[in-house]
Amino acid sequence: MLFRQLAERRLLSPFQALQDIQAEFERLLAEPEPGAPNALGFAMYTRDDGALLRTPLPGVDPKHLALEVDGNALTLSGRFEDEPGADQSPAQHVERPRGSFTRTLRLSFEIDAARVQAKLERGVLEVTIPRLVKNPPIKIQVLPEGGKN
Repeated sequence: MLFRQLAERRLLSPFQALQDIQAEFERLLAEPEPGAPNALGFAMYTRDDGALLRTPLPGVDPKHLALEVDGNALTLSGRFEDEPGADQSPAQHVERPRGSFTRTLRLSFEIDAARVQAKLERGVLEVTIPRLVKNPPIKIQVLPEGGKN
């Protein structure tokens, strides 16, 4: 019954379906709300030799972080610890991230996974992401006729 009413409404208003689709795309592509479990902001700086990623991860233990490289994709996953004493008394208001998170970033170049470096200092994760240099250009000497220079 409900679906028939929606279908009839769309037939009467041909642009309603397009408006519904646009609203759904805007919802899906919207920035996550601050404090949402997967709201993981970052700054990416490009360089000639690769990129530098910085992201704030306050209160995250390095042993709860994982970085994975697959081609041109870098996946960062980890877990924010619960507040001490959170199990004893529920929080009235919380704006800190909590729980598990995963974020995959696709870069415009292949990543040299063997040279990726990451450090966590004062709650900020800094990841150095070098470009993969497959075959550096080499100069080929063209010999004159007879094969000697």
